[in-house]
Amino acid sequence: MASSSTVRNLRDGQITVADGSQPSKTTTALCDVGDLSWSMPEETHVIRCRGEMVGQRDGDDQPLELSFTTKWTQLISHTNDSSDGNVLYEMVMNIDDTYTTTAPGKYCLDYTFTVSDPAGGTGTDEQIVFEDVYRVNLTCGEGDEFNTIEFTGGSINLSPTITRV
Repeated sequence: MASSSTVRNLRDGQITVADGSQPSKTTTALCDVGDLSWSMPEETHVIRCRGEMVGQRDGDDQPLELSFTTKWTQLISHTNDSSDGNVLYEMVMNIDDTYTTTAPGKYCLDYTFTVSDPAGGTGTDEQIVFEDVYRVNLTCGEGDEFNTIEFTGGSINLSPTITRV
């Protein structure tokens, strides 16, 4: 199948967050701003001999970095009333220890970014899965038009898993 030539933009994506319980507790970040970004840093050591560069080799593995902003709908929902759905803030902060980590060690969640083909092509939607993401920072901010939640996270996985769906 040929690659799609339709450019995707912020209107074509959504982020779903899932915990490690079976079945997973999930939420979809409604009204995300469309600024998802991730970085896969790589450390390289330069080998020198008497001050001259003679080669290079891989350095230490570096954690994957992930960030996005979403419009603030509610901070708590399910933890206030168990018949309500989950919301991003309460899942990321694990309010009342309601959620299950996806990895041992620090509390982690899985983030799935689904990018739909705006032209409606079959098999050209993509999913970008960031597994075992821990919170580095969460900033909540007030705004004239809307309030925001800015998430920054990391993962010991070196890269996301990208598939066509």
